[in-house]
Parts: sequence; structure tokens; C-alpha cells
Amino acid sequence: MKEGGAPHAIGVCRDKAPQVAADYSELSGWSIHRTALRTRNPNNNPDDFERAALTILDVDTLTEYTEWVTDSAGNQQFRYLSAIEMGKPCVTCHGPRTGIDDSLETIINEYYPDDHAVGFEPGDLRGAFSLTVSWPEGKAVADSLMLTKENKESN
Repeated sequence: MKEGGAPHAIGVCRDKAPQVAADYSELSGWSIHRTALRTRNPNNNPDDFERAALTILDVDTLTEYTEWVTDSAGNQQFRYLSAIEMGKPCVTCHGPRTGIDDSLETIINEYYPDDHAVGFEPGDLRGAFSLTVSWPEGKAVADSLMLTKENKESN
């Protein structure tokens, strides 16, 4: 937003953010991406687990959700979602549709003709960063995150 305004930010969200997630995924062994209940990019649609976790994050106003799950092949995976809260600058592209600048909406519609990521207000749950790692690779980090969560809940 600072470098080129909202049109530049759309390009960063569309091109750079997925590449950064892919690069970190490759380096870390984690699967990392963004997801939401109302997506702009259909590639970010939530899976069943993410949809349920996003609903919990939204209803319970949590900032993180973690769980060990078993995938369809019987492999144990650690799933972690970190909430993305709508900030004031985000309203430029994700606020009420009637408030989005016409030229900006043209760009959004060009890239995302089936856009559902509008109508948000600052403080709303915009979506989440979703991380997945298989057993045993993620055990140490997962245990650390679970311990941090338990410590927060007990205080």
C-alpha cells in the first residue's frame, strides 16, 4: 500500500504472498497458505477442517486454533490457523462494496471475477494463515505451540 497504493497491494496479494508462502513451505516442510470463509481467490477456499476452524475463530474471537488430525490416508498431521484481523487499510479493498473505488473494483473484478472478500469492517476476522505439518516432522513445534496455548489459557 505504501509503495503503490491499493492497485499495487492487489498485485502483492495475488502474486507475491502465495510465492512467499510456497518458499517458506519448501524451506520448512510445513504447508503454508491463506484461507478465509469469504475468499477473493478461489485457490484459497478452505478445506473442511479450515472451514470449521475459521468458524470457531470467528465465533469465539480467538487468534489461534490448533489441532492434531488424521488425514484420509491415516497420517497424523498438526493443523494450525492464525487469525488475520481486518485492519483499517484493508477496508480499501475488502470493505463494503459500495465504498470501493470504481477503478480499484475494475482491477479486482479483472483478477477475481467471483470475489466474495468484501463487506468487512476493521476488527473483523478476514481469514487465517493455515499451516499443516505431518508427524513426526512437526512434533517439536506443535508441542511448543500447544504448550504456549495451554499457558495462555491457564493465566
